[in-house]
Amino acid sequence: MATSEPYKYLPLQYPDSIRLLHIRPSQDADAPVQCLVTTQRLSDTWLNYEALSYTWGDASKPAAILIGDNDTSSLTITQNCFAALRSLRQRVQQRTVWIDAICINQDDVDERTAQVRMMDKIFSSAPRTIVYLGEETDGSRTVFSELAEAQGAPRMYSPVTGADVIDRPIPCTAVVDALEELLQCPWFRRIWVVQEVHCSSSKSLTVMCGRAEAPWTVLHECLLGYRDHRVTRQELPVVFDIYRYSSDQDIWYGLFNHAIHTRAYLSTDPRDRLFALKALLDGPQEEMDCLIDYSKSVEEVFAEFAGILFSRIGVQMLCLSRHPHNRAMASWMPDWSQNTPIKQASDYVHDGQVDYDSATGMLGSAKIISSPSSETLGVYNSLSVCGTAVGEVNDIGPPVVFTDHGDATRQWSHIIELLHLPESGIRDHLSAHPESPFTEHFLRVARGTSIQQISEFLDRGSNKVRFGPLALALTGPRVETNSRSPQQLMLMNHEASVGTERINVLRDAWQHCRAVAIGDTFLGIAPDGVQLGDVAYLVEGAISPCLLRPGPSGRWALVSGDCYVTDMTPKPVWPGRPGRLIRREGLPEHASVEDIIIC
Repeated sequence: MATSEPYKYLPLQYPDSIRLLHIRPSQDADAPVQCLVTTQRLSDTWLNYEALSYTWGDASKPAAILIGDNDTSSLTITQNCFAALRSLRQRVQQRTVWIDAICINQDDVDERTAQVRMMDKIFSSAPRTIVYLGEETDGSRTVFSELAEAQGAPRMYSPVTGADVIDRPIPCTAVVDALEELLQCPWFRRIWVVQEVHCSSSKSLTVMCGRAEAPWTVLHECLLGYRDHRVTRQELPVVFDIYRYSSDQDIWYGLFNHAIHTRAYLSTDPRDRLFALKALLDGPQEEMDCLIDYSKSVEEVFAEFAGILFSRIGVQMLCLSRHPHNRAMASWMPDWSQNTPIKQASDYVHDGQVDYDSATGMLGSAKIISSPSSETLGVYNSLSVCGTAVGEVNDIGPPVVFTDHGDATRQWSHIIELLHLPESGIRDHLSAHPESPFTEHFLRVARGTSIQQISEFLDRGSNKVRFGPLALALTGPRVETNSRSPQQLMLMNHEASVGTERINVLRDAWQHCRAVAIGDTFLGIAPDGVQLGDVAYLVEGAISPCLLRPGPSGRWALVSGDCYVTDMTPKPVWPGRPGRLIRREGLPEHASVEDIIIC
């Protein structure tokens, strides 16, 4: 075979032009992958193709496909992309697909920008979307064998779900183990899949491993045990229930929630963490279209999005910055390259008209202040807010790191056992058995604290405390609590306290964080980067207490906008001062409200 020249892309002619890849059939599964590339328009009513959702995979071991009528050109792609094309190739008929790595000229920044802006339309226009999870494994064969039987099973009405469900027993242990293995596929951690699934009708979604395939809906029902009850230990990826996190009241709060719940999703390019959210904005998308621009630096994109979000939800966005960053932008602007979890925000909804003044840049009493250094990039803007100081950080525990779900379970069980002891014996036990990072936290910062305070501390004091693990252990939702001690209740609820959901809460609340002592009164949870002398503030309008670091000229840097401080929860309900903070137990009544500049 003659050596093929590298494939050369021709410019796309129209704003809605896309390329399609036609995979030639072959009887030989190991034959070279031969294709044609054509240019079409999304506005063409006869357009018929399948959109491929997959992960690019490792680029260090490339493969090549042949393109052209006489295989005149070759194009280098990743092994995972090559495996997907080979699995999709049919024996007799040509197959037409859209696949980003091939159908977009990745070396043309302008084309890449234009095509990414219309990715939602590309997937919504495809009659069928293929989710390719990777090559076949022993585990995937177990799963797809179960899915094949489930697909052919009858359906019955379920009064629990109010809909028809597959009439089939809950999957056996072997299938559940294989499902958990399947959920470890890199595809489930890729940010772009959220948009790709969101834009595709669930009835048109097909999931594949190797050549085995099954409807997406059947996989989802299997993961729920065919009875709307999850069978896996780990949480289901957000992609299975992305509509759940939308807000009915305000489209930007919906996007805000999506940004939080997709925090752990990954992308090779940090800018894609935001670009991939465009389709989830259920409303006008002009601002997001303008944001999608690969000629802008990462900092420019992050700063622009911070400005957009501030104009819609104000300083509530500070909770998106759980850990500090060193990027060339203001400290209060979230760094989307970070993927550590932040506070769960499914109940954060807009409850009134946003009073944003575009002329002054003010929302309530908060506003963005442009500085001379922002003239070039526009990324050094300061934020003016009001707040009340809680206290200085004067002691710091070691960082908490959970290696996996099992490690979190072990550490959590140790804490439950610890709290079974009488209050007077806790510290003696800790001194004699410092086996986990949590015990070190108590030894260092939980000086003279009651069981109830420690419990709230470990619970992280979320807005939905009743879902916290220690709240359950201490109150016991299924037992009478009035006549029982905290120790009795914990003994009765130990199993529930170390359940899967509770472990997930614990892991997300503490991963890469430290316990801190604040002033003489409070315990707190702060990011790994906390330092002695940082100051906890209740910022007007913020969702969580903030941790600020003093800087030159009386200005501050945001260390974290997603902290927890015992007994401190900002709420916009100060009498006569809409948007001000409510004073909580432990904060002196004379505590003053200060003007703060965060750079």
